[in-house]
Amino acid sequence: MYMKSFYVGDCPICCGMLEIVISINGKNFSIMCDECSAEWENPEDALNNRGGSRASANEIEVRTATLDEIKIANWDIYIV
Repeated sequence: MYMKSFYVGDCPICCGMLEIVISINGKNFSIMCDECSAEWENPEDALNNRGGSRASANEIEVRTATLDEIKIANWDIYIV
């Protein structure tokens, strides 16, 4: 099944797209670059390149967040 991805802008590291993702358990949102896999805790940090890390350093599995989940987190205002 195809899931639509939602993005907040361009990666400040590699110019890939910054995707809103959620942990498999559905509890933690983050922003992940679809090219270099850099990851941030929230959209503002991602867009300003503050406190990011490589996804491989984070052992939590993630999936694409749905629009309904994104709205619950109030991150829908960041979608481009």
